Amino acid sequence: MDVGLSKKRDPPFTPEVVEALIVCCKLSIMDQIIDEMKKTYTLLRTKIKGLKINDFNTGLLIQLSTGDIAMKFTKMLAGELDNECKSREIDNKKFLEQAFPYLSGDINIIFELENYYGLKVKEEEDLKAVDLELARKYYNKTVEYSKMLIEGKVSPQNAMIFPTMMGHFLFNEFGVYGSQMAEYVSQYIEKEDQEFDDNFIRLLFKEIYFSERGRKAIFDMVQVQMEMMAQLMGGGGMPPMDPSMMGGQPPNMAPPNGNQIISTSIIPNHDNPIILEKN
Repeated sequence: MDVGLSKKRDPPFTPEVVEALIVCCKLSIMDQIIDEMKKTYTLLRTKIKGLKINDFNTGLLIQLSTGDIAMKFTKMLAGELDNECKSREIDNKKFLEQAFPYLSGDINIIFELENYYGLKVKEEEDLKAVDLELARKYYNKTVEYSKMLIEGKVSPQNAMIFPTMMGHFLFNEFGVYGSQMAEYVSQYIEKEDQEFDDNFIRLLFKEIYFSERGRKAIFDMVQVQMEMMAQLMGGGGMPPMDPSMMGGQPPNMAPPNGNQIISTSIIPNHDNPIILEKN
């Protein structure tokens, strides 16, 4: 970034310079947004207690919370970019004009923030210890939730954020984050002279199988919504989405996301869903 700016400090800036400055500013405000997320998630988890995961109000509450976090983050980031430009004697208005598409079009933002959040809370919070029995109950529940997706018991409006919803419900029930569970599985499998519990190993394979099918169900619902939006906007439909966009991690690796709930990363790398319904 500094090399790019040393060569050219006037607009238009290269995409590399714009992206690099955005990343620097993101890191500068991360502690602030994490504090906001802690407050928001504490309140949210209180509100959803007693609700079912596939209730309409559940999806609404979680979408409003994640949307609020994303808006606060974007506002903080724009302010930090403005200050950084001024300190570097860059035309801040021109830079922000060029950076705006990056800020407004970043549909991955909520999951990126949750990754940072997961890393932070894991370091700071006094979290419940994970043992084999807790892991068994936890992964049986993730299988149950994945089956709900596969069987069409989740509203399409909530498809995109359903993994985040799962994370909150699992935390309320078990008091641990998905990243803790994935780390426990990693240590369980990698431990030397480990005497494996056959039923637990079978459960892990079952969880992988159903989570991947659940991920595909999310993908299919979002694809339908995108095609409907394209038709409403007068387009000829959307090209098929590439499932690899949804990302993924090997099942024996601990994901960084505090709300990521399964070992195979069902979470798609997108923000809130496009809310459309068929007549």
